[in-house]
Amino acid sequence: MNAIEVIFHGHSFFEIVLEQGSILVDPYITWNSQCDLILNDICKKNIIAICITHGHKDHTWDTIAIKKIDQNIPIYTVTWVAKYFTQC
Repeated sequence: MNAIEVIFHGHSFFEIVLEQGSILVDPYITWNSQCDLILNDICKKNIIAICITHGHKDHTWDTIAIKKIDQNIPIYTVTWVAKYFTQC
């Protein structure tokens, strides 16, 4: 069995680290004074998915910037938030 690591990066942002890469949950980095990383650190990681719990900015803020690094990263969220990201 492979190990799974869950890292709390402050406020709403969690990272689930798997052997295949990282799943980001509510990646609020740039304006998050509690975050222990900067956006550049996250973009160097092998991100395999982004999960957004709801559409508040403190849960979605850096998703578009991360997605610009790799268009193939899937975003998992509720329908109305997904529609927002398809327009960006």
